Amino acid sequence: MGYSLFVILYCSKTRARSSCLRDQETLIWFDTFLVKVDRQDWKPSARAFDWRLHPGRNRVEMRTRTTAGVEGPVSVAEVEYKTDDQAKRTR
Repeated sequence: MGYSLFVILYCSKTRARSSCLRDQETLIWFDTFLVKVDRQDWKPSARAFDWRLHPGRNRVEMRTRTTAGVEGPVSVAEVEYKTDDQAKRTR
């Protein structure tokens, strides 16, 4: 059984919206999405969630979990967020 998970990010100035798409193969046994932001613990998540960015490196990890408790592979996205002042200093 495959567990493909695709993370899609929509970024604004201080937030990113993350959405997940899972392949059709896992639909029958699908239980929930799991999300881990930076170094926090894994938490159940809706298909989409708002990701509040902080200055510096931001990391989100997402995976699926089946009704049998089997967790799929982790998809990772990292964003380096700089405030306007930080961006000006690096130019």
